Amino acid sequence: MRHLILTSTFVLAIVLFDHSLCGDDLSTAWPRWRGPESSGVAANSDPPTTWSETENIKWKVAVPGVGSSTPIVLGDRIFVSTAVKTDRVAEGKAADNNNSGNAAGTQDQRDTRRGSTERRERGPGGRGGPGGRGGPGGRGRGGFGGGAPPTNYYDFMVIAYDRANGDEIWRTTLTQQLPHEGGHGTNTFASSSPVTDGERLYMSFGSRGIFCLGLDGKPLWEVDLGQMSTRNQFGEGSSPAVSGDTLVVPWDHEGDSFIVALDTRTGNEKWRQPRDERTTWATPLVTEYNGRTQVITNGSNRVRSYDLSNGELIWECGGQAVNPIPSPVRYEDNVIVMTGYQGYAIYSIPLSAKGDVTDSDTITWIGGDAAPYVSSPVLYKGQLYFVKSNNGLLVSRNAKSGEVLIDQTRLPDISSVYASPVAAADRIYLTGRDGTTVVFKHGNAFEVIATNKLDEDIDASAAIVGNEIFMRGKSHLYCIAGQSVAIPPPILDADLDSVMQERLISSALRGLSYRQFMRDSVVAPVRIDLSYVKDDAGNRIGHDVHVMFVVHAALATFSSEQFSDMLVGDVDDQSRTESTAVTAETLQSLGINDAGPNIRYQRLRFALLDKIRFDAMVRVSLHESNWQNRLDISLVDAFDNRWRAIDDDDRSGTYSGLRGWLTATRLDGVDAVLVEARIVFHEPADWFRGDNFLRSKLPIVLQEAARDLRRKLKPKQ
Repeated sequence: MRHLILTSTFVLAIVLFDHSLCGDDLSTAWPRWRGPESSGVAANSDPPTTWSETENIKWKVAVPGVGSSTPIVLGDRIFVSTAVKTDRVAEGKAADNNNSGNAAGTQDQRDTRRGSTERRERGPGGRGGPGGRGGPGGRGRGGFGGGAPPTNYYDFMVIAYDRANGDEIWRTTLTQQLPHEGGHGTNTFASSSPVTDGERLYMSFGSRGIFCLGLDGKPLWEVDLGQMSTRNQFGEGSSPAVSGDTLVVPWDHEGDSFIVALDTRTGNEKWRQPRDERTTWATPLVTEYNGRTQVITNGSNRVRSYDLSNGELIWECGGQAVNPIPSPVRYEDNVIVMTGYQGYAIYSIPLSAKGDVTDSDTITWIGGDAAPYVSSPVLYKGQLYFVKSNNGLLVSRNAKSGEVLIDQTRLPDISSVYASPVAAADRIYLTGRDGTTVVFKHGNAFEVIATNKLDEDIDASAAIVGNEIFMRGKSHLYCIAGQSVAIPPPILDADLDSVMQERLISSALRGLSYRQFMRDSVVAPVRIDLSYVKDDAGNRIGHDVHVMFVVHAALATFSSEQFSDMLVGDVDDQSRTESTAVTAETLQSLGINDAGPNIRYQRLRFALLDKIRFDAMVRVSLHESNWQNRLDISLVDAFDNRWRAIDDDDRSGTYSGLRGWLTATRLDGVDAVLVEARIVFHEPADWFRGDNFLRSKLPIVLQEAARDLRRKLKPKQ
């Protein structure tokens, strides 16, 4: 029968959405660097308030190369841009031309623009302007102006990670080029973030090209807009914006500046408008007002609004400071823009404006005493939060009136800020450049909830989806999730000889001899360890279960998708558990299309000890190697609105979160396989009321289930 071991030992606790979302489903993703509403807000999320390198870190993976762009999140995928230094060095005239700042670029610099995709089942392990959001200042090589142009070529790439565990799914190198400018000491060659419309990914590497990829990493088209010459060679960083079938790319630099609209399907130009602007690093805001979609761009000379359909200038307003970096935000029928270098300027301008409104009564309100330089504001429930310049001084204004609600208040333990603040669940999250994040309450008074520190510098803005925060540090990508417990890797995590295998297995048996375990585990003994998971206050929130047993059979039995079939296929006894395959039609209606030979979906229903009901859909992913097969089974959250639409019956008493893995590992010199499963699952609080039944009965149920699974895995004669 479909027993507990199939669910409570292999289900992964994470809210999963398929990566092919579109339309309104983008509201549950983080499809661009400032989130679904371009405001830095995750409206329906409730992420944790405390974390450290050892607390509430669901996973942490190394990201190759350099970059300060924000990760974007779509379904069960996270997309990150990066630039990886290669061993290829410029030679001869290529190096000379590179140092000359030739605006057209040399052939040697630009002849390697080729898309290549590497797909990986498992892998290692901002958007910004200069220094993560685009602007000089702060730490690094420092000084005034950019550094010397590099002599090594870089691979400019996008990497997709599995949201469940941080595994690398694919990486695509879009081009290999020699950057013509060194950039400011705090900037990177991958400061622009990807953006998605739910169907495709769009990536601007500026002078290296504008690219479109499928969600599978396959390059679809590319556009070469030339080469930027940035102010003081600070480097590039603006991200593009997408709306409908139009991709908007800003191109403000020290040469001929312009803004261009590209067809998302082909890359063909739809329109282009010249701009009398110097270098900016701000991302455009695309928003609809009164039946007309406006593209609003910041600039040193003017804030301008263009018609998305044809590029026509709708309105403009002067008064900004130099080096515009913060991106515009919309509040009701106004757009708010700000700059904070060599002066401070905040303007709230109605979307109904026409023509040049500089110094006119049309402007709703103006502020000039403090504004951010590098980071953008977060607009949460009618209130703007931002820092003064790059300093750790918090300011908050009423978005409607401009009234100062919190005036230049020192943030604890934060002195310099590049990352833009984000908001969720009546909380504001503001991260300093040294990796310190201050979490404080939304409101008119500054009240700190928690101060958290990671061991890396952070310039990229965070992304929030569901109950998770994704932060990109200098070298790693973090997934921060509440009540998380790190699941250790399998006992045998390398192709080891028999002596080392025996040593590792024996250390995990705690008293049971290796030979007895090898001889008898196929018929009786199963090693099961059960421990409680507790929160910081010591309250029980779940269980950690570790199961091991041996199946005496050749690994060939588990070398194909049959491994998955045996674990989630039909069984004879359905008396306690119902397990059914989810049809292609149902998956399609839920927006899920990644099912295939190595990915399956099952619906599981059962009652645990006749008290707790489990009713959910699980995603089963199979990873194969020469020495080990691994199943990652992920819970497609029962409370996901898409799943509820299929069957909106009562869900009281269901699991609140599970995550785990199962492996079948060949034993060296023995015709046997070690089956090992690990799960951490969190339960609703009412599970621990009353007679505390789980403490005594759950291990017995697991032993029974493990024997049932072992019997199923035994090869058929």
